[in-house]
This record gives sequence, C-alpha cells and structure tokens, in this order.
Amino acid sequence: GQEGGFYFLLMEFVDGVNLRQLLRARKLTPEEALAIVPPLCDALQFAHERGIVHRDIKPENLLLDKSGRVKVADFGIAKMLGADGGGRGGESVASADATQNALGTPGYSAPEQKSDPRRVDSRADIYSLGVVFYEMLTGELPGNRIEAPSRKVQIDVRLDEVVMRALEKAPGLRWQTAADLRTQVEAITGSPGAACPPAKNLELDKVRGQIVVWGIALALVCMETALSYGWVIRIWAILMLAVTATLTLGFRDNLKMLQLAIRLIAIDGVVVICTFFWFVFKTPTLPTSWFFTIVLGCLNGIGYCLLGWAKANELNAVIHHSPPPVASRLNRWFKKHFLKQLAATYVVLVTIQMFFLEPFRAQTDFAAPEIPRGSQFLVWKFSRHFVPGDLIAYRLDGGESVGRVVGAEDGDFSVNRNGKPDASVPAANILGKVVSVYWRASNDSSPVTLHPNNDGGPGHFSNTDHDINARAVSLRVLMSYAYGPSTPYLHWSGNRVILPPDVSNDTFDFQLTASDHPQETLQAEIKKQLGLVAHHELRDADVLVLEVSNPDVIGSQTAKEDNGSDSRLGRGKFEFTDEPIGDLGDYLEDCLGKPVVNGTGLDQKYSGSLKWKPQSDKTAELKEIQGALSDQLGLELVPGRQPVEFLVVERMK
Repeated sequence: GQEGGFYFLLMEFVDGVNLRQLLRARKLTPEEALAIVPPLCDALQFAHERGIVHRDIKPENLLLDKSGRVKVADFGIAKMLGADGGGRGGESVASADATQNALGTPGYSAPEQKSDPRRVDSRADIYSLGVVFYEMLTGELPGNRIEAPSRKVQIDVRLDEVVMRALEKAPGLRWQTAADLRTQVEAITGSPGAACPPAKNLELDKVRGQIVVWGIALALVCMETALSYGWVIRIWAILMLAVTATLTLGFRDNLKMLQLAIRLIAIDGVVVICTFFWFVFKTPTLPTSWFFTIVLGCLNGIGYCLLGWAKANELNAVIHHSPPPVASRLNRWFKKHFLKQLAATYVVLVTIQMFFLEPFRAQTDFAAPEIPRGSQFLVWKFSRHFVPGDLIAYRLDGGESVGRVVGAEDGDFSVNRNGKPDASVPAANILGKVVSVYWRASNDSSPVTLHPNNDGGPGHFSNTDHDINARAVSLRVLMSYAYGPSTPYLHWSGNRVILPPDVSNDTFDFQLTASDHPQETLQAEIKKQLGLVAHHELRDADVLVLEVSNPDVIGSQTAKEDNGSDSRLGRGKFEFTDEPIGDLGDYLEDCLGKPVVNGTGLDQKYSGSLKWKPQSDKTAELKEIQGALSDQLGLELVPGRQPVEFLVVERMK
C-alpha cells in the first residue's frame, strides 16, 4: 500500500519463534515433530493448489506462535506454476535470472533445484519438508547415505517409509502431493501402533533400568572378587560400568547405543560368571553347599545374559525393520520358562540337600581307598540302621568325617579310621549312609601345595578341622604357621618372626590338606622349596603386659556358656565368647605390632567385646585402646621389658 508518500508492505505478526530457534533451544520429541508436520502439509497443499512452489522450506521459514499454530513464511523465491496448480511448468515470482540458478538452501533444497531449476515443481517442497521432518526426529540433517530415523531414535518404524520416500532423489518416487504425505502421517499417528510403537513395546525404559542395575551388581561382585584376584578384574568392573551406563543414559534416544550396551553387559556377566566358576574349582576347601549355591547362581547369571542377548537381537530386528521370529521366540521362552525352571530347580535341590540327599567332601583318608581324601560323595540322610562294613558320614569334635562301621554298642557306633584309633560315634551324630561316590580323588595328591603369590591383593585365610587354605600371606606369617603354636592372631601378625637380612618378606599361597602332622608337613615343603628352617629363641624385648585394673569389671565378663568363638569386625572392634583372656592379648598384639604378654593371672574363660576408634598413629591408638580396655573390660596395658620367645628363621646349611 501507499500512505503519505511512503510505500509499505503489511505482514502478519507471529508472536512466537521459528523452528530453527526451537531446535536450538531443545530437541523435539517424536510426538512434537508429528504434531508439526500435518499443518505444514496443509499450508503447502494450499499453496500448491494455487500454483505456488515455495522452494525454500527450512526451519528458519517455519514459524510457530504461542498457541502452537504453524505458519510458512518467506515466499521470496517462490515459483508460480500454471493455473491448474498441478502442472510441471509455469512462471516464477522470482526473477528469470534467479530461476536459472540453483535456488534454495543447501541441505534442504531438492536435487533438481541445483541440476535443473527451470523444471522445479511442487515435489521439491515435498523433499524439503522431508529434510525438516528428518531433522526434527533425529536432530541432524540426512547425509549422503541416508539412514532410517528409527536407527537413530526410538520411533515407530512405519515413519521410516514416510520420511525416506519424501527424501527420494527422483521426484517421481516421492509423495506426489503434501496431502498424500499428511494422510500417511495421520494414518500412523492415529493408529494404536503409534501410541505404543514396536520400539516402545520393548519397554526400553525398563531395559535401561535393568542394564544399569545389572551393571552395578556386576561391578560390586567384581570389586569383591578383586580382593583376592588382583587389580585386572577391578579395572574391568569400573570400565564396563562406566561404558554401559554412558551408552544407556548418555545416548538415551539412540537405539544402536542401547543395543551395544545390552551386548556389553551380557559379555560382562559372562566374564564374571567364568571368574566365579574358576574360583569354585580352584578352592577345594569350599563347603559343598556353597559349591552348589555358587554353581546354580552362575547358571542363573548365564540365563540372564542369554536373556539380555535375546533382547539385543529383538532390538536389532526393530532397527532393521525385520523382526526375526527366532529372537522373539527365544526371548519369550527365557522369560516364561528358563528363569522359573532354574529357580524351581534350585528350590528342589536345596530341599533334597536339607532333608534327603546331601553331598559331602572327604576331608581325610579315614575311608581310603574307597573314599580317598578330596573325594565327593552323596549321603542318604534317612538311613538310621547300620551294619558292620557300611560307610557313614558323621560329625565328631566339631567336624564332619567319613568312616566304616565296625560295630555297635549301647546306641553308639564304633567307626574305623585309617591311621587312627577307632572312634565311638553316638547315633545322634551320624549324618547318614554313603550311597554314591560321584567323584573320586587321586590317592597320590600331595597334602601340601606352596607357591609365590602373583596376583596381589590382601591376605586371606580359611581353615577347617583338616584343611588350611591361605592366600597372599607374608613369609613371616607362613613361618609362624609352620613352626608356631596354634594361635591365629599371632600367626597373622608375624610379629614374633625374625627373618635373615638377605631374605625378603614375600607373599605366598599355600594349602595344607588332611595331614596327621600338618606343621611337620608344611616345614618339609618350606625346606624343599625355600631352603629355610626356624627355631625358637628367647630374646629381651619391649613388651606390653596385659594386667587387671578393675577386678569387678572383668569379673562381670566371666563366660556362662561353653561355646568358644571370637570375631574381628574390622579394625577397632573385637568380640569374644567363652575364650581365655590370652586370646584378647594375641589380638591386641596383631593390632599394635608389639608383643603383648598376658600378666593377668586369669584362668577362666570370658565373653565380651572391645571397641575403640582406630588411629593412624600407633601412640594415639595405644592411648585409645588403653581407655577402651579400662572402661569396657577392667584391663590395662603396662609397658615393660622382658624375655619373649621369637621364631628365628635361618637358611639351611
């Protein structure tokens, strides 16, 4: 128009933003993108029916007001077609020179706008709309080799055909009108599949949660396993958790990354399971019940890993638009049958073990040669009538053994034990009759194994009545076990062992199994492999003497039961039940690294606990212990100097 000598152009004010500003502010959800496309199609169809081709459809030219309405702007290089609106020629609103040149914005314009701008028609706008649609869904422009949107984000795979057809290079292969494209989009968004597309049917949010939880669980297991088997598995645990969590949560809408995370977590699970299988078969002193529990747990883990792999295959099928029935059936079978059957099998086996048939491991050669030491056998627990010659499992002196019945008298059974006097076993202590030896150990196995520790980690020690299994123990501790008294805490500290100057305090693994003379057997192996011997010698030393400071307090701790035990619950907490006071002194020597001598003169057994706040400085910790001893047990540590028996190690001559 014209007013006051000025020409003006009156345009509608759109109170909102263009699509480019919206895309820069945040990524659109698939639902938001699908809501924008139909009105765009309506606007383009309206223009095309009137013979107008926009030729520059891009996010900057698409406006959205505050109410969500979509408008197409900037018809500056639009082309006017013939009056029929559907022709493939016509005149351009732009100049003839502009028409002859490549028009539009690179990346959004149709191929024909560059190769033959004179022949551009309404289908060029369909191509540009396909580019905008692709960008709204994936957050990026299509490249030279266009990947389907569902391979990049979680959407209904049926939208792939709509978008990919709009992006065909040949105009004849595209949607021929904007109305056709809108009809296809609305057919998908208006169907049940759009509300719950195939990708969503996979319950991906639930899958993501399972990946993270399974990854954390595996990491914790690996960290615990690393306490005994070195730093490699620890690094593996941290790395796999970091990678899978990043792929799962950092690339939330990327189905390929989610698929990769599932496969990695399955591999991680297999590695952990193999580690535990190795642990089971490398630990001969492991109780049989624990053996079966770990094996069944590993089988359960394998099932979970296979389930995850099937889920990855199902996801892969969605990505490539051809769900394989084998993967789907395998996934459903695992869900419905395998895990349930595994749990049911575990319950049945535990029930059988508790009430009917229990596996045992022979800790001695008492029943050799039929059941050599280390053999695995089954015991029928319902048996209560035995005749001479029957092999039975029984409990005696706090341990479980196997032997042959030789007679019965007054309800007790006389049991033969090779190399030892016959034992009298009460009927109540008999566990059952041996019915099968399912794994027979070799008779020529060595009762002791000793070798240097190479995997690092803190020391570990476990023992039964017949076996000792130690890992990563120092040479001082090893010599203490071989030559010292049966005092666990003194053994573990190694404080009273003196090594030659040219012998380093290296770490070793050793296993001692069912020897009639365990210390002599271990001594012989040390001589053979290390060339070391030891003898006891009295030497003057600075000591701490444990004495009574308050008889009333310690008197109240006198044991009233006959069930001796003690437990070290971390540094600074020690509990003991029905134990001599010397046991407490040995524990304090282990903590303080200085000889502690029992000077209380107390012969009774006591029950109680000692707690203090651990300190990094030995002097400060001694002060804390002094206060705790006085307040909690009525005892004190008095510094002194007196002869102490040390174990002096020497090289063999």
